[in-house]
Amino acid sequence: MQIRRFRKEDAGALWELVFNTVHQINAGDYTEEQVDAWAPKNLDKIWWSRELSEKSPFILHTGNVIYGYADIQENGHINHFFVAHDCQRQGKGTILLNVLAENALAMGLKKMTVEASITARPFFEHHGFVVIKRETDAILRGQRFCLYNMRKYI
Repeated sequence: MQIRRFRKEDAGALWELVFNTVHQINAGDYTEEQVDAWAPKNLDKIWWSRELSEKSPFILHTGNVIYGYADIQENGHINHFFVAHDCQRQGKGTILLNVLAENALAMGLKKMTVEASITARPFFEHHGFVVIKRETDAILRGQRFCLYNMRKYI
């Protein structure tokens, strides 16, 4: 497995990864309406490509197979963190999180933060993140979500 930065031609594959993961994994913790709002079939592809270009995520891959992706921003915030639905619990998320931590340290950061889904909370807790606040009023495309504001000192 290798790590590289996002390239514009990755946008379609990353959306497919997010869509499948949300609809097959996160669907266990969220309603059908919430899942459809989170990962809609008719996503604005121009917005998506711009979002990824701005966040510049790391891609975990082997050749043309993408296993997951994640970003760390200059303030230590993790905005995107997804592992493919068929690669869950294989250590790929841990690899990505370690890459983020290494980059955060290289940027001189002392902590990382994330707004974790119900599904992702146990993963982040396992890796030393603590819940700072439970947010129940997060709205996305008309649907209310429960998220966990989490932090880890590095």
